[in-house]
Amino acid sequence: FGDGTTFSGRKPYFHTFPSSGTYRVCLTVSNENSSHTYCRDVVIGDTTSTLDNVSAHMQVHLFPNPTTADIHITISDYVPADARILIYDAMGSRIVDKRVYYGQNPIDLSHVPSGIYFYRISEHGKDVKNGTLTKF
Repeated sequence: FGDGTTFSGRKPYFHTFPSSGTYRVCLTVSNENSSHTYCRDVVIGDTTSTLDNVSAHMQVHLFPNPTTADIHITISDYVPADARILIYDAMGSRIVDKRVYYGQNPIDLSHVPSGIYFYRISEHGKDVKNGTLTKF
């Protein structure tokens, strides 16, 4: 897991990292014929050294866009410590303020009229991603 611990076995494993930071996590799959290792850097939480690089690590997918109802925000390659999505209308009024987590996050927009909106994803108040979304 990049923090000195390992796991061996067939069942999925839940791992808690000791602190915020960047960890090189590797998965090795093998059988009697061969083995293959896949590694990737995982950023956990925010630290002074990693927060400046969050936008480089955090992958954000917002779909469907445009939407007629709800949206889903998927965050990967970064496990946020305290991330939020903020959605604003064209006048700058905040209409959504919701905590978001690693993985898929549904956002209810049933109360929102049709229009173009602006979103920001922030981690401890620092913007890491932003964009627009359309609701019909």
